[in-house]
Amino acid sequence: MATPRQIIADQLIEDYPTKYAVYPWMYSPATNISTCAIAVYRTEMADHPDAPNQLRHSIAIDAYGQKTQGEGVEDELDDLLDDIMLSLQRVEGVYDITAKRSVFKDSFQGWAITCSADSANVYKSTILSERP
Repeated sequence: MATPRQIIADQLIEDYPTKYAVYPWMYSPATNISTCAIAVYRTEMADHPDAPNQLRHSIAIDAYGQKTQGEGVEDELDDLLDDIMLSLQRVEGVYDITAKRSVFKDSFQGWAITCSADSANVYKSTILSERP
C-alpha cells in the first residue's frame, strides 16, 4: 500500500516529470543543482484523534530553488510554490497546508511546506485479520 508520502511524490512526478527533480525521501542537495528539487518525507504518524481506524500523517516537502540571487529567484520560487500547491490540491485527503520561505544549507532558497494526510490504519487491520 502506498503511503501518503509516496502518493504526494507520485503526484508531483506525474504533474512535472521533467520540470523538477522529485525525491520521495529526505534529500539534501550538493553544492549546485541543475534543476529545482522537491523532497517529500513523513515527519510524524499518529492515531487519528477522531477516527479509530485511521492514521494521521505529517508530511514535509522541501522545495529547493536552483537560482541563488536576483529577481529571477523570486519568479522561480513563485512558480515552484504554485506548481506544488496545484499538485497537493489534486491529492485527496491532504489538508492543513502551510508554506514558509526557507534557506537550506545556507545557500538554497526555497520553501518548507508541511501538510497533513489521513490513511487507513493498516497496522490495526493486519492485527485484526491475524486474530482467530
